[in-house]
Amino acid sequence: MKTAILQLESYDNRFSICDRMGAGHVDRVLLVWPKRAKRLLDEQDLIYIRRQAQNLGLQLAFVCNEDCVLA
Repeated sequence: MKTAILQLESYDNRFSICDRMGAGHVDRVLLVWPKRAKRLLDEQDLIYIRRQAQNLGLQLAFVCNEDCVLA
C-alpha cells in the first residue's frame, strides 16, 4: 500500500485538496493540517473530502494539533 502525505496550506480549499488526493496512484492519504490555520475548512468541506476519498477508494487520515477537525 502506498501512502501520500499532503501538507495542506492555508489557501487550500476542498476542491484543491480533492484534486491532489486523486492525482497519485495511492491507497492511503494523510492530510497534514497547517500549524497556523485554525479554521481551514468547515464541517461541510470535511464531509465532502471524506466522501471523495471513499469514491476514490482511499483511506483518509488527518494530522493536526487542534480540535477543529472532527471527521
